[in-house]
Amino acid sequence: MEDITDALTGASRYISATLSTRAGILITSHPALRDAMLHLALDHERAATNVWTHIARQLRGRPRTEALTIAAVCYCLINDTVRAGIAADIAITEATDAGDEPPTLAAMLLAALESGIEPALIRRVLTDTHPGT
Repeated sequence: MEDITDALTGASRYISATLSTRAGILITSHPALRDAMLHLALDHERAATNVWTHIARQLRGRPRTEALTIAAVCYCLINDTVRAGIAADIAITEATDAGDEPPTLAAMLLAALESGIEPALIRRVLTDTHPGT
Protein backbone atom coordinates (compact mmCIF):
# COMPACT_ATOMS: atom_id res chain seq x y z
CA MET A 1 0.00 0.00 0.00
CA GLU A 2 2.94 2.31 0.68
CA ASP A 3 4.15 1.96 -2.92
CA ILE A 4 0.70 2.93 -4.19
CA THR A 5 0.60 5.92 -1.87
CA ASP A 6 4.07 6.97 -3.04
CA ALA A 7 3.00 6.68 -6.69
CA LEU A 8 -0.14 8.74 -6.06
CA THR A 9 1.59 11.49 -4.10
CA GLY A 10 4.59 11.71 -6.39
CA ALA A 11 6.96 10.67 -3.60
CA SER A 12 8.33 8.08 -6.00
CA ARG A 13 8.46 8.36 -9.76
CA TYR A 14 9.49 4.71 -9.97
CA ILE A 15 6.77 2.10 -10.09
CA SER A 16 8.23 -1.26 -9.11
CA ALA A 17 7.82 -4.24 -11.39
CA THR A 18 5.85 -6.06 -8.70
CA LEU A 19 3.47 -3.23 -7.83
CA SER A 20 0.67 -4.47 -10.08
CA THR A 21 0.80 -7.98 -8.65
CA ARG A 22 0.85 -6.73 -5.08
CA ALA A 23 -1.94 -4.24 -5.78
CA GLY A 24 -4.02 -7.00 -7.40
CA ILE A 25 -3.65 -9.18 -4.31
CA LEU A 26 -4.49 -6.25 -2.04
CA ILE A 27 -7.65 -5.09 -3.80
CA THR A 28 -9.07 -8.60 -4.17
CA SER A 29 -8.39 -9.73 -0.62
CA HIS A 30 -11.15 -7.62 0.97
CA PRO A 31 -13.56 -4.91 -0.25
CA ALA A 32 -12.41 -2.60 2.57
CA LEU A 33 -8.88 -2.63 1.14
CA ARG A 34 -10.20 -1.80 -2.32
CA ASP A 35 -12.24 1.00 -0.77
CA ALA A 36 -9.12 2.29 0.98
CA MET A 37 -7.54 2.68 -2.47
CA LEU A 38 -10.58 4.70 -3.57
CA HIS A 39 -10.23 6.98 -0.56
CA LEU A 40 -6.53 7.51 -1.31
CA ALA A 41 -7.57 8.64 -4.78
CA LEU A 42 -9.78 11.41 -3.42
CA ASP A 43 -6.77 13.67 -2.89
CA HIS A 44 -4.79 12.55 -5.96
CA GLU A 45 -7.36 12.00 -8.70
CA ARG A 46 -5.24 12.54 -11.80
CA ALA A 47 -2.32 10.51 -10.52
CA ALA A 48 -4.75 7.79 -9.46
CA THR A 49 -6.19 7.47 -12.97
CA ASN A 50 -2.68 6.92 -14.32
CA VAL A 51 -1.59 4.53 -11.57
CA TRP A 52 -4.70 2.34 -11.66
CA THR A 53 -4.83 2.25 -15.46
CA HIS A 54 -1.15 1.20 -15.44
CA ILE A 55 -1.85 -1.47 -12.82
CA ALA A 56 -4.93 -2.80 -14.67
CA ARG A 57 -2.97 -3.17 -17.93
CA GLN A 58 -0.61 -5.62 -16.24
CA LEU A 59 -3.22 -7.81 -14.54
CA ARG A 60 -5.65 -10.50 -15.64
CA GLY A 61 -8.81 -11.97 -14.17
CA ARG A 62 -10.48 -10.63 -11.05
CA PRO A 63 -7.54 -8.41 -10.03
CA ARG A 64 -7.78 -6.68 -13.44
CA THR A 65 -11.54 -6.14 -13.18
CA GLU A 66 -11.15 -4.66 -9.68
CA ALA A 67 -8.28 -2.41 -10.83
CA LEU A 68 -10.39 -1.26 -13.79
CA THR A 69 -13.22 -0.52 -11.38
CA ILE A 70 -10.92 1.65 -9.26
CA ALA A 71 -9.68 3.37 -12.43
CA ALA A 72 -13.31 3.99 -13.46
CA VAL A 73 -14.05 5.68 -10.14
CA CYS A 74 -10.87 7.75 -10.46
CA TYR A 75 -11.90 8.92 -13.93
CA CYS A 76 -15.27 9.88 -12.51
CA LEU A 77 -13.49 11.92 -9.83
CA ILE A 78 -11.89 14.06 -12.55
CA ASN A 79 -15.24 14.38 -14.37
CA ASP A 80 -14.12 12.16 -17.26
CA THR A 81 -17.35 10.21 -17.45
CA VAL A 82 -16.54 8.77 -20.88
CA ARG A 83 -13.39 7.01 -19.68
CA ALA A 84 -15.13 6.10 -16.40
CA GLY A 85 -17.88 4.39 -18.36
CA ILE A 86 -15.42 2.62 -20.64
CA ALA A 87 -13.36 1.28 -17.72
CA ALA A 88 -16.46 0.13 -15.81
CA ASP A 89 -17.91 -1.50 -18.93
CA ILE A 90 -14.67 -3.36 -19.66
CA ALA A 91 -14.51 -4.57 -16.05
CA ILE A 92 -18.07 -5.91 -16.29
CA THR A 93 -17.57 -7.45 -19.74
CA GLU A 94 -14.30 -9.17 -18.86
CA ALA A 95 -15.73 -10.61 -15.64
CA THR A 96 -18.85 -11.84 -17.43
CA ASP A 97 -16.84 -13.34 -20.30
CA ALA A 98 -14.70 -15.23 -17.76
CA GLY A 99 -17.81 -16.58 -16.04
CA ASP A 100 -17.15 -14.48 -12.94
CA GLU A 101 -19.45 -12.16 -11.06
CA PRO A 102 -18.85 -8.59 -12.28
CA PRO A 103 -17.59 -6.15 -9.64
CA THR A 104 -20.66 -4.72 -7.92
CA LEU A 105 -19.05 -1.29 -7.71
CA ALA A 106 -18.41 -1.28 -11.48
CA ALA A 107 -22.05 -2.17 -12.16
CA MET A 108 -23.31 0.49 -9.75
CA LEU A 109 -20.99 3.14 -11.21
CA LEU A 110 -21.98 2.32 -14.78
CA ALA A 111 -25.68 2.43 -13.84
CA ALA A 112 -25.15 5.79 -12.12
CA LEU A 113 -23.34 7.22 -15.14
CA GLU A 114 -25.95 5.90 -17.58
CA SER A 115 -28.67 7.43 -15.39
CA GLY A 116 -27.02 10.82 -15.66
CA ILE A 117 -25.87 11.10 -12.05
CA GLU A 118 -23.28 13.85 -11.86
CA PRO A 119 -19.68 12.99 -10.92
CA ALA A 120 -19.90 15.53 -8.07
CA LEU A 121 -22.60 13.42 -6.41
CA ILE A 122 -20.53 10.26 -6.84
CA ARG A 123 -17.58 12.08 -5.25
CA ARG A 124 -19.82 13.18 -2.37
CA VAL A 125 -20.89 9.57 -1.77
CA LEU A 126 -17.24 8.49 -1.65
CA THR A 127 -16.32 11.36 0.64
CA ASP A 128 -19.25 10.66 2.96
CA THR A 129 -18.13 7.04 3.33
CA HIS A 130 -14.50 7.98 3.97
CA PRO A 131 -13.57 6.75 7.45
CA GLY A 132 -11.58 9.92 8.16
CA THR A 133 -14.47 12.34 7.59
